Amino acid sequence: MMREFYAVERLRFDPVASPAALRTLLADPSLGHVLVAHAGGEPTGYAVLTCGFGLEFYGRWGLVDELYVR
Repeated sequence: MMREFYAVERLRFDPVASPAALRTLLADPSLGHVLVAHAGGEPTGYAVLTCGFGLEFYGRWGLVDELYVR
C-alpha cells in the first residue's frame, strides 16, 4: 500500500530506504505508530502517526504523516 500511496501522490518510493524507514518506525514505538484498516479480511488503508517534541506544546505531539485509503 505504501507504493500505491506514493504513486498517487507522485512521491518517490525508494525500494531500499522507504521499507527501512518503516522498519525503524515499527521497531521503536516511541517514534510513532502504523494503523492498518481492514474490510472483509483485506487491508484497505493505513495511517502513520509520528511523534515529535516541541516547547510550544510543552512536550510530545503527534503528526499524521501518511493517510491512504484504497
